Amino acid sequence: MYGESDTANSCIRSLLGQTVHDIEIILVTSDLTDKTPFVAKEYPIEIVDLKGEFTASKARNRGAKGASGDILVFIDADIVLERDSIQKTLDFITGTKVDAVSASYTDNVQGFNFCSRFQTFFLNYRHSFIPRDKNVNFIFSSFFAIKKKVFDEAGGFDEELDAYEDVELGYRLAQEGYSCRLDADNRVTHLKRYTHLGLLKDYFAKAKAAGRFFCKSRFFRKSLTIGNMPTSLKLASVSALAVLFSFAFIGFSALPLLFSLASYLVFISPLLLFLAKKHDLPFCLRSPFLCFEIFIACYLGLAWGILHRKK
Repeated sequence: MYGESDTANSCIRSLLGQTVHDIEIILVTSDLTDKTPFVAKEYPIEIVDLKGEFTASKARNRGAKGASGDILVFIDADIVLERDSIQKTLDFITGTKVDAVSASYTDNVQGFNFCSRFQTFFLNYRHSFIPRDKNVNFIFSSFFAIKKKVFDEAGGFDEELDAYEDVELGYRLAQEGYSCRLDADNRVTHLKRYTHLGLLKDYFAKAKAAGRFFCKSRFFRKSLTIGNMPTSLKLASVSALAVLFSFAFIGFSALPLLFSLASYLVFISPLLLFLAKKHDLPFCLRSPFLCFEIFIACYLGLAWGILHRKK
């Protein structure tokens, strides 16, 4: 946990209220100016102060190293579990004999701003296309479980990555023959609030991390075929880029712009229909614009990362 004191209480209480009681809780934190360690001291959990540079990869690896159980369950500080979330996760791993399983988000977004609500429903839309019995080559790290033996054999998270580390780990696991699943029926509440700029910066950072390691493992190129991104969204992202480039030809003809805009609206329409079932008309009308900005932020981040990639 880093800078998460506002949500730490809710997160920890949901852990302590699980139907599974025989669990070991290790909280990894950093930054002495952060209130999280002081919040955590109110609870019977182990606290590890990760001094120095803090990244999610380093924190998760440090927590896993100190864990004594056979199954590791990772949870971000802005996640609140249902009472049976961990039980469902354990049952899924033992019942299906998979090596790792991720959960998804609930639709519990009352009181959230537009960008925070959109992010939740956008991820739910992507996850809705993935069957529970289909292996995936990604990890959704907000809340997931993995066999400790498998985690150790894979070498844990890549600590050179400051973002996208869950996708990279999932890709490695799949390449090495391990089975990863997404259980979209097991849903947890995401408390993170995004500002408009904050959401775009988050997508930019993730794409930049993917671009930086584009040549190192080629996991981003392979991730294009993961299946966690519906084909309609892939085509919508390409159409969004076409819209951007078509402005260069606006002095000659408006047809490229009109064609690319029409294509974007066609390909983004399945997402809008999904959102229409969840929200009101104003929310749906604003969504294509934010989605367009997200696509462009990802392309810019990817380009930036490739230009500054590690050899």
